[in-house]
Amino acid sequence: MGHNCNPPPVALGRSKLTISTRGKSLVVNIDTIPEMAGVPQKGGKVNAKTVKGAVPTTVQGLDAKYSIAGKIEEGGMLQLVLVAEYIKHDDKKPYCTQSWNVTGLRGTADKSEKK
Repeated sequence: MGHNCNPPPVALGRSKLTISTRGKSLVVNIDTIPEMAGVPQKGGKVNAKTVKGAVPTTVQGLDAKYSIAGKIEEGGMLQLVLVAEYIKHDDKKPYCTQSWNVTGLRGTADKSEKK
């Protein structure tokens, strides 16, 4: 995890990550983070973000824009980076940014685990 927040607003642990397709959209779901969407890319590349822009967080006074990018290797290994850009709810000014490395093996039915 990396951040420029003092103190960091959120700590994430192990969680389930689901990557699926709906029509022509790629959809990424993580248990405690709003759904992210993007366009499926060639070569196992993943790039998605929250559709509605800044969304409320579990931290009072902060909203966030989430994005995730990386790759699913042919052997099923996930290598992604999740980024949260926090914005103050009251004045809509940027607050700070946090990022997490997301790795794990692809499970069945396009489900993978975030470590």
